[in-house]
Amino acid sequence: LQRVLQETEYPCPLFSANNQQIKFNSDGDCDVDITRFLALLEKCHTHRHASLVQCDQCLNQLDEAIALYRGNFLEDIVVPDAPEYSEWVLVQQERFLRQVTEAQSQIASAYEQREAYSQALVYAQQRLELAPWHEDSHRQVMRLLALDGRRADALRQFEMCRRLMRAELDIEPETETLALYERIRSGAQLKPAAQGTPHNLQAQLTPLIGREDELATVTDYLRNPECRLVVLVGPGGSGKSRLALEAAQHLLAAYPDGVYLVSLAALNSVQALFPAIAQAVGLSLYDGSPPAAQLRHYLRTKRMLLLLDNFEHLLGAAPDIGHLLRATQNLSILVTSRSRLNLQVEQILRLGGLELPSDETVASWQHESQASLLDFPAVQLFVFQAQRSLPQFMPDESETHAIVRICRLVNGMPLGILLAASWADLLDVHEIARRM
Repeated sequence: LQRVLQETEYPCPLFSANNQQIKFNSDGDCDVDITRFLALLEKCHTHRHASLVQCDQCLNQLDEAIALYRGNFLEDIVVPDAPEYSEWVLVQQERFLRQVTEAQSQIASAYEQREAYSQALVYAQQRLELAPWHEDSHRQVMRLLALDGRRADALRQFEMCRRLMRAELDIEPETETLALYERIRSGAQLKPAAQGTPHNLQAQLTPLIGREDELATVTDYLRNPECRLVVLVGPGGSGKSRLALEAAQHLLAAYPDGVYLVSLAALNSVQALFPAIAQAVGLSLYDGSPPAAQLRHYLRTKRMLLLLDNFEHLLGAAPDIGHLLRATQNLSILVTSRSRLNLQVEQILRLGGLELPSDETVASWQHESQASLLDFPAVQLFVFQAQRSLPQFMPDESETHAIVRICRLVNGMPLGILLAASWADLLDVHEIARRM
């Protein structure tokens, strides 16, 4: 194969091969539909628009990404007696299918908000065709048909949904679906669904500094359908909660049924866990049935992300988290804790201090290369916090050495750095370092 590739008139830069394997060169001069698909989605997820409804750029990018999806990933490639390959393909197929249906739901919702119901129906029906077992897909089509003046078609869509749920899943339609059906049947006036993922996350007023790699890792984990429980483990002050909140904000588009923070610090018993989750997601519990059972039933088909913050004093409830995941189809959970949960399904990411310059870097540091020390995340965080109270603050050579010493004294822990830097309007950095 190497000889064939090398002896052709136009050597192919797309492959490299040895005696054991052939490898595709993804850095070559090529255009890969999957690479384009993922890049387009990422542009939309990271674009700072006020609302997708008003962002034509992102709507066009979503449309382009959807057009690239032409069927299940590698569905025509079968490798006999290769279970690892088959498992990998299934995971990738589920991943890409989830991403394209999320894009279809987003663009349909945006056009619904614009009251362009016929245009929204195109994408909603595409989504329903790809994922007919998602009940919210049926609701979206029902609502759009009714809003477009096609009430009889909307009622027929409900009957199709009910038959499918019974035949494929042996369940009845959800209460939300039944309520929508009754409203359409009675002729009640409908309004376009609210745009965006429901959530209870508060806006973060400061940037995340020095955790870019960890943020990418967490979001990649949670976008993988096989990874539904991610645990950020680290000592107090390492920035677990801040990183988790940033990841949750980045993942809003991936969880159309909601992203909810559940603060556990004030809970004093494991029995309080499920009522706290129910309160966060807006589920009203009733007497006569255990909260865990009610919550499992409510979340069984929801595509939702729960952020359970400060779990370390509720580790006795860890098995209940495993039961909740097994009872639901699309629920994902992000946990912050000082200790792991010791569940087989958990994906752990350990957090320590922010990156600090090494002894060699500091020893060889010269004033003219001061920027190299200021590029380290721990030092950047100190300077950022100090500049909040002293906007003109920019450390000189001596002060930068003192900042590095301060960051080392707190082992690069973000909370320690922030507390130390908060004294900058009262003391100079040399005095802060001396007092520590």
